[in-house]
Amino acid sequence: MPGLDWLGRQSRGESKSLLYYDLRWAFRASGCPVCHLCDEEIRRFYHWFLYQNYYAPSMMAKLQSSAGFCREHAWRLLEYGVVYQIAVVARYLVEDQQQKLGVLQAQFGQLSAQRRTWKRRASLPRMARPGESCPACQTLANHARSATQTLAHWLADEGFAAEYRASDRLCLDHLAIALESASPETAARLVELTLEKLTALATELEEYFRKVDYRFADEPKGDEQTAWRRAIETFVGWRYDSG
Repeated sequence: MPGLDWLGRQSRGESKSLLYYDLRWAFRASGCPVCHLCDEEIRRFYHWFLYQNYYAPSMMAKLQSSAGFCREHAWRLLEYGVVYQIAVVARYLVEDQQQKLGVLQAQFGQLSAQRRTWKRRASLPRMARPGESCPACQTLANHARSATQTLAHWLADEGFAAEYRASDRLCLDHLAIALESASPETAARLVELTLEKLTALATELEEYFRKVDYRFADEPKGDEQTAWRRAIETFVGWRYDSG
């Protein structure tokens, strides 16, 4: 995380968590501020996992329960090129799945002897889908929840709210998370600020299409040329964890 000296951490009567200052830094970046904080968090998770925790019993238990990472985070992990640690995890997961599928095979054998049971799909043993409760996904979800709760809590502060309003504001996914814990007043404010953002995007998109018209195609191009991308980011979030 870049230096935060510019924030001037003078207290306004209430102690401020690190997330408060992290959010104020993220307001200055393009895209959803919570997406930026999640990007920082998942990078910390990868480093922590690969260099300190890949062999820890608690982490192995989580990976056992989830049958490994989800597709996105498993492939992203491989990009770090840390072969030994990943091989240790791979061996553990392969051995764990051998044992579990052996048990599943035996259960299927028992059921096949009772053919009528096969008609009731709900009675069949269930195999865990890999990444179903991916530890990396859980880390992101927890951090997003904490960040949005912090943002909602401090939105009543005029200085904090002004900085948020000057930012690209929350994507719709993180807005939905923020609304889950926000007070009615704060929720209304968050929705109001998002509507402002959408109104501005709609205006820019109209300007983009106007300049696509051959009659106005020679006019100078401006921010409207990237409105389509910012609109997509508003719906799906800033593309974090991408390298």
